[in-house]
Amino acid sequence: MSDTDSNSDTEDLIETSGDDDDEDLGNPDYKNWVRAAKGLEYLQQGLAPFVSTEITENVTNFFKGLPLASGQVNCNQCTKANLLADHPAGKCNSKDRNKCYCNIQKNKRRLCPNGICSKLYHFIVQEHRSNDPLWLNSDIAKWCSDVWFVAKCFMTSSCGTANSAQSTDAAGLLSIVVNAKFFQQKLTCKIDPGKDDFSKARNARNEILHKAEMKLSEQELFYYIDLFVAVLHDPKTLLNDKDAQDAVKKLFKLKDNQIHINMGEKKKILLAREEALKALKTIEEEKEKALENIITTRDDTLQCIEDKKLEVLDELEEVRADVISGSEMKIAKTVEDVAMIDERLKQVEEYLENIKKQEIKRCISRSHSKDEIQDTGAACDHYYGNTEIKTDEDTIVNVEDADVSLRDYQKELAEEGVKGTNVVIMAPTNSGKTRVACKITQEHLRKKRDGKVIFLVENEALAYQQGKVFSKLLPAYRTKVISGTVQRDKKMFLKDFIHMRDILVVTAQILLNSLKTKEIDSLVQFSLIVFDECHHAHDLHRYNEIMGHYIDLKLQNVSPLPQVVGLTASLGVGGNSDPKAAMDHMEKLLTNLDAAFLCTVKRNKEGLQKIENRAKEHIVVAEARVDDLYKKAILENMHAIDGYMINHPSLSEVPQASELKNKCRVPSSAGDTPFQNWLSDFKKALGDVHSQRVRRMMFPCLEHLEIYNKSLMVHADARIKDARAVLVEFMEEHQYKTDKTGKNETDKMLLELYENLKAKSFDNEPENPKLLKLGELIINILGNDKHAKGIVFVKTRDLAKAISNWMNETDNLKQFNAKECVGQAASLIKGFEMLSVFRGMTRAKQKNVLEYFRGGHHKLIIATSIVEEGIDITMCNLVIRYEHVTNEIVRLQSRGRARAANSKYYVLTEAGSWIVGKEEKNKMLEGLMNQIVPLLQAKIEKDPLAWQQRLTERQKYMKQLEEERNERDRKAKMEQGVKELHCFKCSKFICLSSDIRRIKGTQHVVIDQDVQKRITWTRKPIPKFKNDDLKFDGTTLCGNSTCKQKLGGVCEYMGIEFPLIAITYFLVVDENNKGRTFKKWKDVNFDIEDYSLEQFQEIVDERK
Repeated sequence: MSDTDSNSDTEDLIETSGDDDDEDLGNPDYKNWVRAAKGLEYLQQGLAPFVSTEITENVTNFFKGLPLASGQVNCNQCTKANLLADHPAGKCNSKDRNKCYCNIQKNKRRLCPNGICSKLYHFIVQEHRSNDPLWLNSDIAKWCSDVWFVAKCFMTSSCGTANSAQSTDAAGLLSIVVNAKFFQQKLTCKIDPGKDDFSKARNARNEILHKAEMKLSEQELFYYIDLFVAVLHDPKTLLNDKDAQDAVKKLFKLKDNQIHINMGEKKKILLAREEALKALKTIEEEKEKALENIITTRDDTLQCIEDKKLEVLDELEEVRADVISGSEMKIAKTVEDVAMIDERLKQVEEYLENIKKQEIKRCISRSHSKDEIQDTGAACDHYYGNTEIKTDEDTIVNVEDADVSLRDYQKELAEEGVKGTNVVIMAPTNSGKTRVACKITQEHLRKKRDGKVIFLVENEALAYQQGKVFSKLLPAYRTKVISGTVQRDKKMFLKDFIHMRDILVVTAQILLNSLKTKEIDSLVQFSLIVFDECHHAHDLHRYNEIMGHYIDLKLQNVSPLPQVVGLTASLGVGGNSDPKAAMDHMEKLLTNLDAAFLCTVKRNKEGLQKIENRAKEHIVVAEARVDDLYKKAILENMHAIDGYMINHPSLSEVPQASELKNKCRVPSSAGDTPFQNWLSDFKKALGDVHSQRVRRMMFPCLEHLEIYNKSLMVHADARIKDARAVLVEFMEEHQYKTDKTGKNETDKMLLELYENLKAKSFDNEPENPKLLKLGELIINILGNDKHAKGIVFVKTRDLAKAISNWMNETDNLKQFNAKECVGQAASLIKGFEMLSVFRGMTRAKQKNVLEYFRGGHHKLIIATSIVEEGIDITMCNLVIRYEHVTNEIVRLQSRGRARAANSKYYVLTEAGSWIVGKEEKNKMLEGLMNQIVPLLQAKIEKDPLAWQQRLTERQKYMKQLEEERNERDRKAKMEQGVKELHCFKCSKFICLSSDIRRIKGTQHVVIDQDVQKRITWTRKPIPKFKNDDLKFDGTTLCGNSTCKQKLGGVCEYMGIEFPLIAITYFLVVDENNKGRTFKKWKDVNFDIEDYSLEQFQEIVDERK
């Protein structure tokens, strides 16, 4: 078999040689299948030497540890029939002791006469991940002469005559890696059967070779090849293994169609498939036989039971006759007899059902390990469990369009929407607003057969949750969920499905991006737009930006416009305690949504109250720490940094030294939110400083002040242990960076301060009083009810993780199996290159936590704002807001999570905290909102036409203000001219503002090739979104060798590489040499052009 390079990357090089042409290879999908099967061969070639080496090394080391009298490892006398296992202290470590060689037919067995095989048996069981080796796969007599017969015990299924790593297929090698625990020490990938890349690659072999039609899409092919590459790219050992990397090169060529596959190779692939299918057929035949035996046994047993039952009934009839003429005692006795017999019959039937299930499992396990069965189930759950929308079909036939059933109060909420009116629907959490939206959608689509409904949500988890609701309640209509992941991973775009689906459940950012890039020309392509959690439709929120497009169309007299429906639990009052300002806030929100009506439950309040359990509210105040030694130690370091900065000799180089000293003085608010605001102001002030020496001194001081403040904030609400973990994570990263760039006097001072702090012990410090109070509340409410559940809301991801750890490390709180549930997070904090102690959770992990919470595995979750609104979670008995309150809307929604009977809602804070006053104000604002809503409704309903006119007038006025603001910004940017972008840390010039372009509306890159002289960058082997035109990965750094500050990532667009920069790392300098910093690109004081195809072609020509 030979692999040769191609002279062309574009021509199709999978070809045949032989007597006849293979017409199938002209089929792209069949060709993809052949390439995938070939990929398995390359994977095998890359793994075989590694697996062979590791098996040999570990078995040899075991032999060296044996106390052998002769010093020779030599035995061929032991077999499966005569070997007795030698477990230390007689403790069997096998998964099934009844099948272990220390127990089964024990009287026919003996220990290895050479003192080897019996101990090796124990070693194999001990090192097997599930303590269940496949003995039938091996020949014990050859264990000492050929280590591969030891390796075969770690395989999952029979490998036939394969007696070496080179002759074992990829699935066999991967099974060994997954099952033999000693491989973990040579891998970075954590082996977790069914979930890690090695397990997935093992399953891929069956998926490919068992494919009925021998066809794969290019997307499926690329997934398998990328998976094989990921296995062979494991950093710890395989990344530096020559055979593995040679195989990776072949896989990349295979992916790019640069591999010849001749007819002989193709026949070998088909032969491998035929053998795999034979094995699968054997398994299926064994399963069928076992099921037949079970059914026969069950039928015979049930017949015996039925016969016995008839006999018993005859006896009972005789007893009944006796009883009629007998005493009451006999009657009672007979009733007991009947009940006992019925109960025994039920037990027998349950027992038979269990026998059936166990027999099926045993039957399957003869050819497949438990891991394989679990892996398959997990894969199916991952693929179908969370994302399957049953009505995501191009055509739906023979499905009844059954009416969506509503309660009376829901019918009231739906009335205006069903009429086709623009409306905002306000109702409590868990009152079924999504169901109301489904009813409005159903009636809308019945009236408009070509109607298109788009349901907008805030995030991907909500998109799938609501999509499944629409699919369930409206099975006659085609529903599609579109999110960022769907577009990236599945290459399914909103623009492509508008005409192929009736209902689109979409994350709002996707629609907004499509409007900005003109992929969707106008909102008139939809006939109904529904905004979930519509109270967000104000200021710069994406909902409001979308409605801005709608209002533009309205003011241009475009007709017909789509109907707009908003759903919310609370309009809020915008934090205004003045009734007039509160009313204005609500009117503005309705104006933004062009709402003709505000619908609430009025006539059917009784029905609503039946499903609404309002939690009892309490504010709990805990005592503050007394003589807080850790806080004192942190403040000492912060004050030392303060003194170092204001007394540093470099300040003499700065004209405004006294002003700068005042701005950089550390305030007394350390450990609180105001200190974070000061840090932001300090950073802005540093933007006006052009002395590189001063900036190089102050920048790391600023970083350390922020991390000390972060540690204090965690310390205030959690343990000292958790607060120190924040410092350790950052300091390790900081030391690594300074080791690369070199330490100056400031770096040495800062590290010395940290080392002094690190040397101090705080082991004898008392527990945080707030944590003790938190534990007390949890135990009181949840401790006596095994079905009770609760949520603790906290401000940050790090605090959620810290409290979860504390609970699971505290004896009387372990019972609740607490788990954090937080959003996804970048690794950067506040624009500085600081690692977060806790990086957040993916959507899949969030889903798992919530599913375990619903099922009762976790009785308590520690959550950030991600579960405050929208996400459907189980009824809770307890909700605690732990040192964290925001506004009246969040208060209402988080309290609504506690909707079980007799539930409790607590706000827990420290004595003297502002939290108490804020919560009381929020309670007052919620009451104010409830007072104003009926007044606003009366105002609208009194004269609907006048309200419509008022909406239009306000929309015109708001549009005018927006245009004036945009014009001012445009003129200001034009007048200010081109800016220079400097590294914020060292002031090195990086690029001009005119060198920056925006790709696809979101990514900002530098197109000037000369920027390479002023930066350095690194790339990863496999970029993120590697199958897209736009790929990004790696890191762009400042080119100053003493700085090396991170400036962003690396972007590859249609094959051309660019620095991908983040504005937060830059100082923007104008023509007057005045610098400014920005957190977001939308705020910068210069224009940024979109990257045009013409410009791209020019760059391609330049770089040829």
